[in-house]
Amino acid sequence: MSTSKVCECAENKECEIDTCREKQCRCVLGYAESPDGKTCNKLATLGETCSNQTICQGFNTRCTDSGVCDCADGFERSDNGRWCRLQSKFGIDFPLLGEKCNGGFFQDCYMFFEQTCIQGKCRCKGSLRDASPEDINATFPDEIQCVEESFKQGHRKPQPCTNGTGRRSPIDTKMAYERAKSKIKRIQDIIIGSCVGSVALLGIIIGIVALIRWKRRGRENFMDTSSTASTDGQASRYM
Repeated sequence: MSTSKVCECAENKECEIDTCREKQCRCVLGYAESPDGKTCNKLATLGETCSNQTICQGFNTRCTDSGVCDCADGFERSDNGRWCRLQSKFGIDFPLLGEKCNGGFFQDCYMFFEQTCIQGKCRCKGSLRDASPEDINATFPDEIQCVEESFKQGHRKPQPCTNGTGRRSPIDTKMAYERAKSKIKRIQDIIIGSCVGSVALLGIIIGIVALIRWKRRGRENFMDTSSTASTDGQASRYM
């Protein structure tokens, strides 16, 4: 295909060749498109100022009313302060890159599709390496913590075609979040099941105790009646 089309790009944009070999404008490294797609805004990390929600770098972040990038509701700062981590629930932790893990149900790596638990820490799998700030800028809005080891710092893949062909699936944490929700639900179901079972067992115990007391009271009443009848019989013989 021809690449002779001329790009006339706005500020903070540059002309690149997409996957269909067509030229199109793209935000320069470290910038992201505004919601209307007309301008490019500088990306900001956690704790830095922001002008709208689209420029906060990293997943599960938001631009607060005070204009600062922070973690979204239900998430908290990671140990290194660079990421937003899903808050622990029912004893289940969701460690990110470099954080403590054991590979089990309660402490497995949240980004399981790119990380695995090695010697008690979440590490990038196989041929992947830790993503640098430049790598994170280059892959925005994809949500990653690891990149191919062979990639140079700040490597960017070509843009997908604008005509609908050659488009790749975005990398995000949706499947990681769905997996985490599934774990939480399993624990919730166990807790609810345990509570229902405990209530049922308590009801059975109370019923058994009540039955024993009822039988004991009946026996005592029978014995009292028999004793009274015997006493009356003896008294009538002496009259």
